[in-house]
Amino acid sequence: MKLAKTRFGGAVFYYQADDKYIGQRIALGKYEPYLTKLMLGNVGRGETVVDVGANIGYYTVLLGKKAKKVYAFEPEKTSFEILKKNVEVNKLKGVELFGVALGGKKEKKKLEKSKDNFGDNRLSDKGGVVGVERLDDLVKEKIGLIKIDTQGWEPEVIKGAREIIRKYHPKIFLEYSPSMYTAAGMDYREMWQFLEEEYGKIFYIDEYIQIYFPIKNCEKECNLWVGKEKSFGNRDKDFWLKKWLKRKLGRPAT
Repeated sequence: MKLAKTRFGGAVFYYQADDKYIGQRIALGKYEPYLTKLMLGNVGRGETVVDVGANIGYYTVLLGKKAKKVYAFEPEKTSFEILKKNVEVNKLKGVELFGVALGGKKEKKKLEKSKDNFGDNRLSDKGGVVGVERLDDLVKEKIGLIKIDTQGWEPEVIKGAREIIRKYHPKIFLEYSPSMYTAAGMDYREMWQFLEEEYGKIFYIDEYIQIYFPIKNCEKECNLWVGKEKSFGNRDKDFWLKKWLKRKLGRPAT
């Protein structure tokens, strides 16, 4: 396996030289810039955070430079080895790595590896066998933030983290993929209802125009931000659209 090396955000990152997706975008400084800004802006230096679906460690490393403790989970072996290397080269002592997937129950599942997009590995009915654990069984301390990007497995991750969520109400950033959930036979509406009941609001993150706003439903793949109201401020969609237009146009929006 040939690795390439780049720097971003004051950190060093190794990635597979033929990685045309995550690795290349990190090297160009164009990997989820707005989501990165939001996430890092919501991490306190004394907090413990969880990275579920850590891949090669982009968020693990950046979060590890701010947070007191990071628990990172990545079941795919090649990605896990690069993740470990990136944590070591950045000398992050507060990061603990787990080579397992997270889900709603302790079990064994198969992990299907993508042939060209190394960030698109997913649990399915084919591939190598990996272990699945519940976050509630592995972490007992207060959690301030959870990031979840598991290619269609997010409802199961949430199901296995309900005790932590109910007790600590951490800020949650997650990729939301309703088409994948439907194809897998998952009741993702149950996840949405649970998060809405616990937090009150769910926010849609628009990476393109760099705004976020509360929504009641989302029928397409998107990134969501979930947190108590005080985590965001009392801002509605019109507020952020007007703010964005003012910045772009140089004058107040009417």
